[in-house]
Amino acid sequence: MANPAVFRNKTDLKRFVRHHDGASDDALVEAINIKLNLSVSATNEGRHHRLDAGRMLLDLRKQIETEHDDWWKWQRGKFNRSRKDIEKLMAMARANDPEAAAEEVKAKDRARKAVGAEFRASHPIDHILKLVRALTDDQRAELFTKLKEEYQ
Repeated sequence: MANPAVFRNKTDLKRFVRHHDGASDDALVEAINIKLNLSVSATNEGRHHRLDAGRMLLDLRKQIETEHDDWWKWQRGKFNRSRKDIEKLMAMARANDPEAAAEEVKAKDRARKAVGAEFRASHPIDHILKLVRALTDDQRAELFTKLKEEYQ
């Protein structure tokens, strides 16, 4: 980073998040990465850090695209998150109700983790059969065809 911002404490970071108009790309990248590192906790504060990061990502994307750069190429390697997570963060931030969107993502994550826990706790074949029952007839036929090809 050419001219990284200096965030001596949380107050500096909060001030920057609220008033980052005109900030350098490098300063925004640094602040976003700090917010993402702080967001690791499952608390409400962690969710607010993710929303702040999402809002700054949207602002940064606008800056980068205004300079006629491709956002997805430009951002590669700058953040310690996957493209999928960056997309989620920006989608939450641009939602009509970002708090509700963040809560929805949290609920989906909980449901996904519960399915994984159920799989680990139950017999795998029972879980697989449950998943097969959830398929449409066409999907089930495709699955059976692939299974026959794989396990003749």
